[in-house]
Amino acid sequence: EKKKRKAGPPRDPELWIHRSMEKYRKTWHAHRYRPSPEFFELADAVVETGRTLLGYDRLYVFWQVVQNVAKLPGVAAEIGTYQGGSAYFIAASFVGLAGAEVPFHVFDTFEGHPASAISEQDEFQTAGKFAKTSYDDVSAYLSPFKEIRLYKGDVRTSMPGLAEASYRFVHVDTDLYGPTKACLEYFAPRMVPGGVFVRGVSRRG
Repeated sequence: EKKKRKAGPPRDPELWIHRSMEKYRKTWHAHRYRPSPEFFELADAVVETGRTLLGYDRLYVFWQVVQNVAKLPGVAAEIGTYQGGSAYFIAASFVGLAGAEVPFHVFDTFEGHPASAISEQDEFQTAGKFAKTSYDDVSAYLSPFKEIRLYKGDVRTSMPGLAEASYRFVHVDTDLYGPTKACLEYFAPRMVPGGVFVRGVSRRG
């Protein structure tokens, strides 16, 4: 008969994420469909800069997406880059997995959440949240990638000025209902067959 786990304090989800991901650094866990040394080399470099709020598990989602869309046509976009860590990871993943950069549109207000963008659906968000960033700083950090185009301001005012294009990968992490909805309406019809749209999980509080 299978033994039941002894009752104890609730398990910490953060430990689930980090323990389960860390074990793949060991060679006996190496498989084609699991995190590779190349993934960890890039993820470590990005995480150590402190420029992303995303953990290894979410960065591995990006890594898998880039693998899946590497041979598709189309450009990429990220909305809500904050300090640029996730954009750097995505751009470098394309270089490593697809063999070259792809045109990559990266958006942020670089001033935190605009008060005008917060709606009644955004009860856990406040004006100015995620303001610890700047356009110039992120532009310098992403400068090794010549195909990145950086846009400052509310994405809803930037999108209408974009040249018409098809997209293979779009990552939206605005934490706000209105901008997220606008991104879905704009990018979804422009996704190529097989393209991937990743929506970030809202951070409550």
